[in-house]
This record gives sequence, structure tokens and C-alpha cells, in this order.
Amino acid sequence: MSILLKIRSLFSKAKLETEMAEEMRHHVELQTELNLKAGLKPDDARYAALRQFGNVASIQEHAREQRGWLWLEQLLQDLRYALRALGRNPLFTAVAVMTLALGIGANTAMFSVLNSVLLRPLPYAESEQLVALWERNPDTSDRNVVSSGNFLDWQEQNSAFEGIEAYGPIGATLRGDTSPQQAVGTRITPGMLDLLRVRPILGRGFVAGANAEAGGREILISHGLWQTRFGGRADIVGTGMQLDDTPMTIVGVMPSTFEFPARGNDFWLALRFDASDRESRKAHQWRVLGRLKPGIDLSSAQAAMDVVVRRIAAAHPEFMTGWSVNVVSYHADLVGAIRPTILILGGMVAVVLLVACANVANLMLARAAGRQRELAIRGALGAGR
Repeated sequence: MSILLKIRSLFSKAKLETEMAEEMRHHVELQTELNLKAGLKPDDARYAALRQFGNVASIQEHAREQRGWLWLEQLLQDLRYALRALGRNPLFTAVAVMTLALGIGANTAMFSVLNSVLLRPLPYAESEQLVALWERNPDTSDRNVVSSGNFLDWQEQNSAFEGIEAYGPIGATLRGDTSPQQAVGTRITPGMLDLLRVRPILGRGFVAGANAEAGGREILISHGLWQTRFGGRADIVGTGMQLDDTPMTIVGVMPSTFEFPARGNDFWLALRFDASDRESRKAHQWRVLGRLKPGIDLSSAQAAMDVVVRRIAAAHPEFMTGWSVNVVSYHADLVGAIRPTILILGGMVAVVLLVACANVANLMLARAAGRQRELAIRGALGAGR
């Protein structure tokens, strides 16, 4: 039977049942007439016709199986019966639904958090290649911020990364035609946007090697700041604004999805180093990101950076004795501190769902005890377990 006929049978069941019953009645009457002509009495002729025709209910059931999706019809029947049974016991239904809703709701909310924090990749192209680089001091921590001199040496001497860039937080007050506004920003080296594979939606990013004075007065603003403080003006690029007491020129607007290094960042300034920063080893203040070259994994990058650090330590033993480098996945670095907490909470919420299911199962068992007579009658009529 074609798919179309099966679909048709689902929506014209009553008509088909009537036609089938009429056809079977016609066959029985025809056989009854033949039996009458053979000399049987009317009652005997009909009984004989029924015996010759066979079990009418069984034949109808076989015809239904051949006609369409019997399993779907039975499923719909079971659903209708379940709804009627629940409607007859509104208190039981309300308790069961509320119990399951609490368990499922808590698990859904927890999974949303777990998915956004632990499972979903970072919002950068090829984010699995991004790594965080920290200085490690065995006496304090394995995640120390990096000095300017060490960062510059890492940037020049590394062989495992497409690029290494630095960034650091900064707070400032936005001034201008409107009221002053406290804002949170980040200093980034000019190559950071290329490292993250992100481009401004308006204007450009910072230019490497730009004049220190001019480049130091350029600013990138967030999409949110562009909308709230500047009204989303299309001609915003090239206009001026005041950051604390320093006049700045807006050179670009970042996409709304760009939240580096965290949500709520309002602006970005260019982080540029000069010759004096090369000798700065004692002041540790910068966070560092790198992008692995194709075919390079974390262990290979760690080994390559260990060689670089040993070379730096030999040249500057007064600052670098006992110091090393720690290369970790950027995603793991962001969620590492909260990962155990989230997993523990997820496990606890899963237990809550199991308890809710157990409670509903107990309610079902208690309800089944009151249906023993109904179930006995159903079994006597041939219902399966």
C-alpha cells in the first residue's frame, strides 16, 4: 500500500471501518443465501455462513494491519486513554506534573549554564588553537601575569605560534558632550584582533608599527557603547571623544558579539612597547594569548616555550631564576576555576531529577494498587501486560 493511501487511512478511519463492516456483512449474507438454496433452515444457514466466513473480528483486525500504521493508531488510542485517566484524577495529575516540572526545569536551566560555559566553543574562529601563556613561579602560582620584557622575547623567539599578543585591563571615565561615564576597557597589542580572527564592523583596528603618539590616541569602542553613548551614528569613525583628560580618536566599532576579554568591556586601547620595556622584567602585569600553528599541539608548544624561557633565564638570571612558562588551552583557562563547581551543581540537579522520577513512580504504584479490579478485567478480556 502506498504512503499516500496509508496517510489517507489515518484521516478517514470511520469511513473505512464502515466500508469494511458493510463488505463483510455482504459476504455473510451472500453465503447465507447460498446455504438457504442448499436446503438449510434460515438460522442454520446464517450460522453456517458465519462458520465458513471465519472470525469476523480477527479478519477486521488483520485488515486494519494491512491498511495502515496500526501502531500509530494504537498509540493515539493509548494517549487518549491516558488523558482521560489523568482527567479523572486531577489531584494525582497535578502532583505528578509539578514534581516532574521541578526536576526537568532545574535540569534544563543547569544544562543551559553548562552548555554555555563548558561545552560551547569560544566565539572566535578556530578557537581550539587559542592558548593562554602564563609565567609560573613555583613559590607562588602557575598562573602569573607576564612582564613586558619576557612578553617581547616570547613574541620574537617563539616557533610554535602564529602569533603571541598581550592585553591588560584599564578603567577610565568617558567625557565629552554628555555626562561623564565610568567605563571598563582593555589595552591590547595591535595584532590581537588578527589573532582572534575578528574585524570591526566600522572602521579599522590598530596598526602595528604606528607612530607611538598618534597610535596611543586611537580607540576602538564596543557595539553597546556605540549605541548608548553615540546613538549608533554611522559617521562615528574619525570623530573624537575624551578618555579621562586625554582626547582620543575613534578608529573602529567592534561587533556586538565581541566581548573580549569578558562581557561588559566598553573600549580597547592600543598597547605599544618601546625600548625601555625590553628591560622590564620585574613588573608582571600583562595577560598573554597565543594561536598555535597548524599541526602544533599543547605539549609541543609547551616544550618549545620551555626552550625559550631557559634561554631568557640564562640571559637574565637575576629576574628569571626559578621562573618558567605555563601553556594552557584558552577555553580551559577561562572555565578552569569554575568547572568543578558547575559539574558538582550539575550532578546535584541530576539527582534532583532522579528523586522526582522516583516520587512519580511511587505515586504510579500507589495508584496502580487501586486499579487492580480494572486490570484484572482487562487481562480477562485478553489485554497484554
